[in-house]
Amino acid sequence: MERTTTGIPGLDGLLEGGFPSGRTFLVSGSPGTGKTTLALQYLYKGAMNGEPGVVLSLEEEPRLWREDMEQYGFDLTSLEKSGKLAVIDASLVKLGLESDEKFVLSPEEFDLNHMLINVIRIARKIGAKRAVVDSLPSLDILFENQKDIRSNILKMNYLFKANGLTTLLLSEIEEGSKNYSRYGVEEYITDGVITLHYVSLGAQSGRSLIIRKMRGTKHSEDIHPIEFVEGKGMVVKSVEDSI
Repeated sequence: MERTTTGIPGLDGLLEGGFPSGRTFLVSGSPGTGKTTLALQYLYKGAMNGEPGVVLSLEEEPRLWREDMEQYGFDLTSLEKSGKLAVIDASLVKLGLESDEKFVLSPEEFDLNHMLINVIRIARKIGAKRAVVDSLPSLDILFENQKDIRSNILKMNYLFKANGLTTLLLSEIEEGSKNYSRYGVEEYITDGVITLHYVSLGAQSGRSLIIRKMRGTKHSEDIHPIEFVEGKGMVVKSVEDSI
């Protein structure tokens, strides 16, 4: 099976070499667990190795992403200028505000069909192999019921796969929740689920990663500590390292 490297030190080894290519994966976690860092690092490392990527921002201003990733030594701006990374901004338009981004949705385009058309069009333009949507809960205002949610995420999943994109869909869950996603359907539609956690026990606290599901490949089922390291970004540690 063809693999797409995650770009996260320590994670590929837990997945027999990386994500199965051309599939869609869900990354869920509570706020502050590192979902966006994981996703942007995945895109950055891919672009640096000849696999352009596209990201749809539904929640946070892309300029903040660039600032945050610079702390790890990851220069997103240079990749955008060279056409290896495309950032589509829909974070401000839903608030009725203007954006200075190169790729931005207009107010009349703030619906899922227009979003997907733009993502696929730009992905084809730059020859993208990777895609990220950050994050699904921001689409709440577009969904009227559970049936609409499921059908639209199915559509998203189908289009990304049909265009050969290895995609990460980000979602939020409350810490301690037994759910893996916001709507309760994403984990069934996608080919894999990774959850990120922040646990505090007395004076001790830390973040961890669990691979809950991964079709088409063997994977670790252990709880793996994660760290954020200058020059490396997110790093997944082995269980032995945490003992």
